[in-house]
Amino acid sequence: MAKYTKKELLAKIAELELDEAVRVEVVSKIQSVEEITPELISWIKEKIQKALDDAFVAIGVNDNENDPEYKKKYEEMMKEIDSAEKDFEGEMEKINKEADQLRDDASQQIDDVQAQAVKDQIKGM
Repeated sequence: MAKYTKKELLAKIAELELDEAVRVEVVSKIQSVEEITPELISWIKEKIQKALDDAFVAIGVNDNENDPEYKKKYEEMMKEIDSAEKDFEGEMEKINKEADQLRDDASQQIDDVQAQAVKDQIKGM
């Protein structure tokens, strides 16, 4: 983890578009400590993430994994993905069988042509 001075950290916080109450809380916390610790950085990250999550919820975007609607849509999406994978695998199996059959047919035709060429040579002798 990068080491920041209070000044650098305060400058980074100032660059963020945060709710004013969150900004004041984070800035106050930074100013109240003697040194920047990993625990402080974790606390700041949690505060910023919560502010982002709250902002998304406020505009109607909720991706909370514990939300029943989110879980339902996630499960539906996973079922669709599984179904698409099974369809894809089934189609690939059909394509592989067709390719094998075409290869076998081509090989048989080559054998037939070679056999006919040998017969023609024998007849020509």
